[in-house]
Amino acid sequence: MGDAEFPETRWSLIRAARTEVEGLGAWCERYATPAREYLGALGCPADEAEDLVQDFIHRLIRRGPAAGLPEQLDGSFRAYLKRSLRNFLVDRRRAAAAERRGGGRASLDVTEMELPDAAEAPDVVFDRAWVMRLMELATERLRREFEGGGREEFFEAVAPLLDGRRGPPGLAGRFGMSEAAFRAALYRLRKRYRALIEAELRETVGDGGSFEVEMRHLMAVWS
Repeated sequence: MGDAEFPETRWSLIRAARTEVEGLGAWCERYATPAREYLGALGCPADEAEDLVQDFIHRLIRRGPAAGLPEQLDGSFRAYLKRSLRNFLVDRRRAAAAERRGGGRASLDVTEMELPDAAEAPDVVFDRAWVMRLMELATERLRREFEGGGREEFFEAVAPLLDGRRGPPGLAGRFGMSEAAFRAALYRLRKRYRALIEAELRETVGDGGSFEVEMRHLMAVWS
């Protein structure tokens, strides 16, 4: 495949700039949910997880995208964010332990949280939440397309069927369509949905090879 088939993605542009602080912050906010899910899997209460994620994002913004990025990086934004989050938790744990030794007690203490090996459950929770977020973003884009065409009601009715479920009886007639026409429309909708998920995923990797690796990994996690 030629280079034209893999235009530069948001993630590859951030990597190339290595100083794109504003872009990095927006991307961290965009994918904050998997970080919160990861902390929840480690036993962190929801309110503390939210504060920790915001602290984590602010630290990344202060340090900038160059922090921890080699000159040549073949990988995904998912892997970078998860690795950075894990390093953040390790640093917080050390800081909390040091404060305790000094007689104080750090807020949002993570010293009791278990930091798992890569194969353990919290990493899987993060990756599954990542897939869910990709699906949410694709659904949002698809909804905007239908809203732009004045077909909001149709989209809201068929959106629950994007995952392959059968629709309730009479749904086709509700929109003045034959069953055959409705099935064809639903097929096109699902095809577009899959294309948008792929488009969202492509934005998180830097090249075609990384995309294929990332796709296989996330499909294995989701299955």
